[in-house]
Amino acid sequence: MTTSRLRNIFAQGGDLLWTILPLLALLGMLLISVYYWLSPRPPMQLRFATGQANGTYIELAHQYVTDIQEHYPGLKVELIETKGATDNIQRLRMARSAASSAEVAFAQNGGVDARIGLDPAKSDPNDPMPEDIDSLGTVLRQALWIIYNADVAKQLRGSETLTHIHELNGFKINVGVEGSGGRMLALKLLGLNQLPAPPADEVDLSQAMSESMIDKVEAGHIGASLFVASTDAKVVKTLFRKLASSTPSKIRLLNLVDAEAYTHVIPHLSRALLPSGIIHLGREIPTTEIALLTSTTSLIVREDLHPALQNILLETSRRVHKKADLFQKEGEFPIGQPSLFHLSDEAERYFRQGNSTPRRPWLPFWVSNMIDRMWLTLMTVAAALIPISRLIPPFYAWRMRRRIFRWYEDLYRIEEAIDGGQVARTELQDNLDKLLARVERTRVPLSRTDELYNLRSHLTLVQQRLEAHQA
Repeated sequence: MTTSRLRNIFAQGGDLLWTILPLLALLGMLLISVYYWLSPRPPMQLRFATGQANGTYIELAHQYVTDIQEHYPGLKVELIETKGATDNIQRLRMARSAASSAEVAFAQNGGVDARIGLDPAKSDPNDPMPEDIDSLGTVLRQALWIIYNADVAKQLRGSETLTHIHELNGFKINVGVEGSGGRMLALKLLGLNQLPAPPADEVDLSQAMSESMIDKVEAGHIGASLFVASTDAKVVKTLFRKLASSTPSKIRLLNLVDAEAYTHVIPHLSRALLPSGIIHLGREIPTTEIALLTSTTSLIVREDLHPALQNILLETSRRVHKKADLFQKEGEFPIGQPSLFHLSDEAERYFRQGNSTPRRPWLPFWVSNMIDRMWLTLMTVAAALIPISRLIPPFYAWRMRRRIFRWYEDLYRIEEAIDGGQVARTELQDNLDKLLARVERTRVPLSRTDELYNLRSHLTLVQQRLEAHQA
């Protein structure tokens, strides 16, 4: 292959590159825009508000950590102990820069106000539901346990059996600590029965979720206690152990006979029955069915939590909450039902379509997530570039014609100067030689050589005209 042939090939390659360069620049800008819009690389740390020590929420949070470490190594979960559901909501509303802020938490739906943590001066109860916190679905059902001391009941009511909340009037009542969802629900129930809220010193006698509270009720230091917990919580296990003990316990479970009425007054509450004999079949404890109230719990997140982290939490909740207990069937939770907060877009998609993000244990989490979040968009971008790419051939042809035709303007000026006779022949000849030299260095594809040869022939004609004019 000759040197001129090689030069021509390289020249054509360079021409083609400069032609498609604007398209490549457009593609690059699109990819950069898509990258920042999708934010395909999620944070590798998650702050989880857990609730009180010994409570249901903190035990569940530890299960989440174990599951995430197993299925998504590299994602760090920081647990932040709180006072309960209301405290959790407040921490989700804190600025991200705050050391005690959280990004995910549990919230009890019954009795808790979704506006907790909002600035009262900027929040009106008549305003629409705030959208700064999203739900990832309802994940479990917990019971409201109302226990009391039988001796105190005998002394104040003349009977060891109580069936209504208003019968707790005069009892020293524990409703938990400030910041817990159980406390808010208990105070709301007491208010519906025209019972005063316990004084602060009595509220702080013990935490409703502590096992020592059971001992204090049994000893009569506390007349009654209202707390929300699932059946696998330590405090409930302690309660069942006390009730099943061969030594008669002074603790009684309040059989809330009007439980159904409360479900029509307080949203997200349901009536449930604790079966007879479920605590101890051999001794038939309890001797009759006990009517209880149950409240659902939602997994909540900051509205701006990265979608990939939301998807991880949804998958984790499916594995953690699928087991059955006394008040829920196996596989019943999680579900995308209405709750205190609206479902996030990611959760709606998950409950409608299932998990569309396959886990790839052989790839780092962030790489796998980038592939899942980018591939569909890249296909869309590619589809959009197909019609744009059709502009390349005509644009390439225009550049080649422009390369040739741009010399005609100079040639026309030389020809006008010849006719005018005001420019010296030597100057005109010099201009014509320079133009010819530039044209000789011009490289065009074979498909455009006819236009180049036409230009050369026109140069020859002008050269002949110049010579004839001087003769």
